[in-house]
Amino acid sequence: MSSLDLELDFYDYQVYALYPLHYRPLTRIRMGSREEVVAHSIVLKGPRGSVGLSSPQAVKAVLEPGRITVEEPGDLAIVAGSETLSYRALLEQTLLWKPVDAPPGGLGHIRPGPGAP
Repeated sequence: MSSLDLELDFYDYQVYALYPLHYRPLTRIRMGSREEVVAHSIVLKGPRGSVGLSSPQAVKAVLEPGRITVEEPGDLAIVAGSETLSYRALLEQTLLWKPVDAPPGGLGHIRPGPGAP
């Protein structure tokens, strides 16, 4: 079994995990506490910034003050930032980035605008 150890610049931090449509606060890590979290995306917010961990296979992390141990990291993305960047990293890992054939008649009449797909 492989693992990845990360040292943090802070010892007291809030833990958020991606729940179906939003990041939900799970717990707070303080001196003397130890938690195990399994989720596809985890964000740790401390006084010196945020760290996000994302993986399509789920992240199993043991959280302690000033330290994270990720068991069997696999395809792990580590980002310095908030929930938005952590979620973006998860989406980038799950999408298949490859060239595709364009339709023979072109793509039609496309203009940039505020519309969402």
